[in-house]
Amino acid sequence: MHRLSEYIDGVNDGTIVTGTLVKLAIKRHEKDLQNPLLEFRGDEVQVVIDFISLLTHSTDKSAGHRFILEPWQVFLVASIFGWYWVETGNRRYTSSYIQIARKNGKSALSIAIALYHFIMEGHINAEVLISANSVKQARDVLFKLASDFVNRLDPASQFMKLYHNEIRSKKDGSLFKIMASDVKNLAGYNCSFGIVDEYYSALNHQIRELFRTSQIMRETKHLMTITTAGFDLEGPCYELRNSCINMLNETSIDESTFALIYELDEKDDWTKEENFIKANPNLDVTVRRETLIDSVAKAVNQPSIETDIRTLNLNQWMSTKEVWLPEKDVSKCFEELNLKDFDGQSCIVGVDLASVSDLTAVVLMFEKEGEFYFFPEFYIPQDTITDRSDEHKFRNWIHRGLINVTPGNTTDYDYVTSKLLEYDKRFFINEIAYDKYNATQWAVHASDQGLALREFSQSLGNFNGPTREMERIVMSKKAHFHNNEILRNHFRAVEIKHDHNGNIKPIKREESRKKIDGVIAAIQALGVYYYTHQGQIGTIY
Repeated sequence: MHRLSEYIDGVNDGTIVTGTLVKLAIKRHEKDLQNPLLEFRGDEVQVVIDFISLLTHSTDKSAGHRFILEPWQVFLVASIFGWYWVETGNRRYTSSYIQIARKNGKSALSIAIALYHFIMEGHINAEVLISANSVKQARDVLFKLASDFVNRLDPASQFMKLYHNEIRSKKDGSLFKIMASDVKNLAGYNCSFGIVDEYYSALNHQIRELFRTSQIMRETKHLMTITTAGFDLEGPCYELRNSCINMLNETSIDESTFALIYELDEKDDWTKEENFIKANPNLDVTVRRETLIDSVAKAVNQPSIETDIRTLNLNQWMSTKEVWLPEKDVSKCFEELNLKDFDGQSCIVGVDLASVSDLTAVVLMFEKEGEFYFFPEFYIPQDTITDRSDEHKFRNWIHRGLINVTPGNTTDYDYVTSKLLEYDKRFFINEIAYDKYNATQWAVHASDQGLALREFSQSLGNFNGPTREMERIVMSKKAHFHNNEILRNHFRAVEIKHDHNGNIKPIKREESRKKIDGVIAAIQALGVYYYTHQGQIGTIY
């Protein structure tokens, strides 16, 4: 256990840089060494380490090399497998919470640990169940890791048999199964070792509770929750994290749970390189320092990717309720433009039609030598103005010519179409991007009038590229918006929605009653240009 002692000593004397929560985990370990009710069995830990060293990596620069644990991984393995209750002889920790930034080898390590239990502790008819947040993560990442390890460990399939999504032991029938986080698929199991992967994305405690309750009859059992940080501060993962922090701070007691949390301390500057290692103990091993430095630098200048970088790469919990683009940067892009300067030129139009009686946004976009010029227009039905709680503000905008008023109590789509036909004569409208929701009849009519319409999907994947391109041109001052107060308000009301693939899309801030129609229409117009000229324009990455 020389490497374990080296890691503990290094954390204590500061030669190994970690955050406060890792120091507290080390302090807990050292305190428990003095507890007469507990016994630390280093020889059993060594058996686990020796087994893992028999596994062979199959990806990246580690392909073909044996799995040699890093010092922090030795501490994790030693904690889970080394502690026993003196009185019963049972393992002390029946659950663990591991939070660490991505690319630190957490998936490979968790699979290696699970395979040890499956192969070496199969005499208990082991059932290893691993839950991922998606079918793709389960199949393409976790099961592939397990399959590759097993194929190299048992190439002739003498002891283990691989199936579509599970591995069976030929000796005792033990089961190793990976599945997506579907509650219906988890019933009826008698789990001995469970792993809940990327728990930050869980909407509730159901998956973890099903694992836990399926272990009730097991004496040898463990439930590992392993994750990066996320942005749901009211979700089950953040709640579990906080309970573990209370335990490490000794404000609560939980003798059966081990917690190891690699994250920056509260006052650390996330942009400083010297703090990266606190969330990335595998820095310069599996995490490339240059790549991380570059990603953080991009996040400083491109706010929509800040949440992704800070949660996934720096393991910081974030709130989604943050403004998309800084006001100071957006305001620099608003100026008095003259539409006459673009007579005879081609343009792209983005349209966000109101469903029935709300605000409709139309944005004309012109491109000149890599600079983008946006002219917003807004439409509202006359009879709906008096029903608004912000009637005074809208009447002020109407008086100043910022909104076009259409007759009646519903959006007059024919009025919008006729205005677009006028513009098509004055300029050349290449395409009009629109959301088909509630706009099918309008689209048919406008197309019959000779306008070139292009349906623009509202999915995150479709909005991702154009949204990031909007960021780029705003931050680089290549975006020019005609000075319209309504559009400026729409920018202030935006926050960014993320998915687990890193795609983004503007959505209305939850606490705001304001609209973002103008922003959506502008991005749709830019999106047509983006997808037409992809690879020829500047991009975020």
